[in-house]
Amino acid sequence: MGADAFLNNAIAYYNSLGSTVTRVVTDNGSCHKTFGFRDVCEHLGMLHICTRPFFAWTKGKDQCFIKTIITE
Repeated sequence: MGADAFLNNAIAYYNSLGSTVTRVVTDNGSCHKTFGFRDVCEHLGMLHICTRPFFAWTKGKDQCFIKTIITE
């Protein structure tokens, strides 16, 4: 399964829970730079944000978000 198929499945899951996803934050991995991933983001009307390489703030923000999801 590619990143684009995973994104489609994840968005469908969150939509089934009644949540609306408007943005996706990824690293600069090759699977996130493909035309397929870009097309899925455009089709879903989502903003695709890439993290800056070697920037500790982004990693800290991700970890805080994951902690919030786990506790709630």
